[in-house]
Amino acid sequence: MTASRNIVLGDRTFAVPVLPHRYNRVIYPLCRDLSGNPEDEGTFVDRLIKGEGSPGIVRDEEWDKLAEIAFQAACAADKDLTREAFDDLTIKPQDLIDAFFAVRYQTGVWIAPEAGTAPGEAKMTGAGAG
Repeated sequence: MTASRNIVLGDRTFAVPVLPHRYNRVIYPLCRDLSGNPEDEGTFVDRLIKGEGSPGIVRDEEWDKLAEIAFQAACAADKDLTREAFDDLTIKPQDLIDAFFAVRYQTGVWIAPEAGTAPGEAKMTGAGAG
């Protein structure tokens, strides 16, 4: 696992470390909800892989989860970041989607896909891996 992964939110770049428990206990369940199990259909990741998840059809609750993942990850990278400062960033929808995939690997549960593999095809490690 890489020491850190960069996420770009608005005009800021955050070097997200491998996530300590303080952040993982919030981020992991959100990533799990958006990812589902490999056999699940209709999840956020499943729809993206099938080309059905353009930013225009991402569900409201999914946006909330993507934003919370990005915020928590950005806080792990910048301990002084406030919710107000985060909310003032000019974050594009694609920034949140890209951040989701980068941050997911920093939980230590998903393994980054090999080059040329669709982002949603990352494998899980440990218990619950399928």
